[in-house]
Amino acid sequence: MKALIIILALVAVSFVGLLVYGRNRDEQPKRECERINNPNSDTPSLPDDWCPPDFGATITSLQARFAPTLGLKPPKILSNSALVDGPFPVGPSPKRGKEPNPRNVRMARITLVSGASAILAIGDSKLCLCAARAPLPPLMDADQCGRNWTSKHQDRVCSLDDTDNNGVLPIKEDGGLIILKAGPPATVSIK
Repeated sequence: MKALIIILALVAVSFVGLLVYGRNRDEQPKRECERINNPNSDTPSLPDDWCPPDFGATITSLQARFAPTLGLKPPKILSNSALVDGPFPVGPSPKRGKEPNPRNVRMARITLVSGASAILAIGDSKLCLCAARAPLPPLMDADQCGRNWTSKHQDRVCSLDDTDNNGVLPIKEDGGLIILKAGPPATVSIK
C-alpha cells in the first residue's frame, strides 16, 4: 500500500511540474532561424522567402533504418559521366492500393562505389555523397546539397571516415526516376 501511495505522489508531483513548466515556457523556438517575425521586436526581420522546415515531410534516420528497401537483388549499379546523367527508373510499390498512402514509402539505400562525389535526386529529394577525404567539386553547394550538408563540409573536403559515402532517398508509392547527376564520373550501388 505504501508503494502505491509513493507512486501516486510521484505522478502528482510530475504532473504539477509539467503544468508549471508549460505555463512559464517561452512560445518562441530557441533557434533563431525558427523564430516568427515580430514587428514590435528589435531583432531584424527574416527574409520574405524564408519558411520553417517541414518536419512532416522529413525522413528521420530512424524511419530510414526501418523502412523497406527497393529489394533489388543484386543491387543496381548506376554510373554517370561529365555530360550525361545516370537515370534509374523505380517502379511503383507492390503494396500500392487504390488510394494513395503516404506510409507506403520505400528507401533506396545508395552507396558510392567509385568516384570522389555524386549528387542523386528523385523529385524534390536530393542526396549528396562523397568518398572519405576527397576534395569536393564546386557544384556541391547549398543549392544542390542543402545547407546542413554544406555547413558540415565548409572546408570543401569530405569527412575523414566513410559516413558520407552512403545514404537513402525516399521513394514514394508511385515510384519515380532516380537520377545520378552529370558531373565528376561516379558509380553508385542502389539497393
